[in-house]
Amino acid sequence: MNIELNNLKESTAFLNTLIDNITSAIFIVDNNMEVRSFNDSFKALFNASEAETLIKRCGNAIGCYYAITENKQCGDTSYCTVCSLRKSLITALTKKVPAYREKLIREFYIDGVKTLKHLRYTTKYIDWNGSTMVLVIVDDITEIETQKIKFEELNEQKNKLLGMAAHDLRNPISVVNMYSRASYSKI
Repeated sequence: MNIELNNLKESTAFLNTLIDNITSAIFIVDNNMEVRSFNDSFKALFNASEAETLIKRCGNAIGCYYAITENKQCGDTSYCTVCSLRKSLITALTKKVPAYREKLIREFYIDGVKTLKHLRYTTKYIDWNGSTMVLVIVDDITEIETQKIKFEELNEQKNKLLGMAAHDLRNPISVVNMYSRASYSKI
C-alpha cells in the first residue's frame, strides 16, 4: 500500500510538471464559472497570480475588458450575453458539449494595460469526484493574426499598385498599337 501511495504521489507530481510545461494556457472552471486551477502558461498569458485568479469568475480572472471597465462580475456585464467563451462554458457544463478551437478576439487588462488579444480556445466537460467542471485550453494567436492582417493590407496595396500600373500601361500600348496598325496599313 505504501508503494502505491508513493507511486501515486510521484505520478501526480509528474503530471503537474507536464501540465505546467505545456505552452497552452490551461485552466479549470467550476459550475459557478469560477477558476479552480490553472497552469504556468495561464499565469504568463494573463500575468495572473493565484490571489487574482483562484475562485474568481472566469472573466474577472482573465482580465476581461467588460468585467474590469464595468466593475462587475463575469456574467453580469453588458457583453456577457454575447460572449462566445461564456456560451461555450455554459454549453459544456449544461449539455456536456465541447467547443473546439473557437476564436475569441477581446481586449483584456493585463498589468493594468488594455491589450487586444486573439485567442483560440477549447472547452471540455469534466466530471471528477461528483464535481462538474470545464477544462479550458487557450492558445494566444495574437502575433499570427496581427501578421495576417498586415499581410492582407500589403496584398491590397500590391493589388492597387498593379491595377494602377496596368491602367497606366494601357494608354501607351494603345498608342503604339494604333501607330503600328496605321503604319502597316500604309504598306
